[in-house]
Amino acid sequence: MGTAKSVPNMQTTKVDATFDVVAAMVTAFRALGIFQHDLIVPSLVVTDTGTANLAAVQVLLNAIKAAWNLHLANTDAHVAADATNVVATANATDQASSNALANALKTAFNAHIVLAAAHRGIAGDGKITTAVVATTNAVDLPTSQALTAALLIAYNAHVQNGVPLLVRVNP
Repeated sequence: MGTAKSVPNMQTTKVDATFDVVAAMVTAFRALGIFQHDLIVPSLVVTDTGTANLAAVQVLLNAIKAAWNLHLANTDAHVAADATNVVATANATDQASSNALANALKTAFNAHIVLAAAHRGIAGDGKITTAVVATTNAVDLPTSQALTAALLIAYNAHVQNGVPLLVRVNP
């Protein structure tokens, strides 16, 4: 159970009232389209296993692809599932397939991230506030390492851009 804290300008500590106000604010922000994702799904966050060599790049790219496709179908995170940007490229098994998968993920990510129809969090210009991946396309090991690292950072930032769940500790 959490510890109640005094809030300035409140006569007494009112934990329930504070939760009610915060919940109302979240609801209002959601209705205005402030939040991209209403719910963070921890299993869709990809663990950084590194990009030290080709084998590591392959493991990470395949993990990003699997999580990416699950994320696109997640209607808790989106207004509607994004079937357009699913990555069907073969898993990474060598340098050529790693390059192809990294480049396909970059293309899909950049198309999805600006898709206002799927996201709740749009800025006034109709674009998602999260930046696209601008890293050079993969053509060899160094460029596939750089792009894989950039994709991991961008993907995890995107799927973690949600609203933490509020739990009332004293119902």
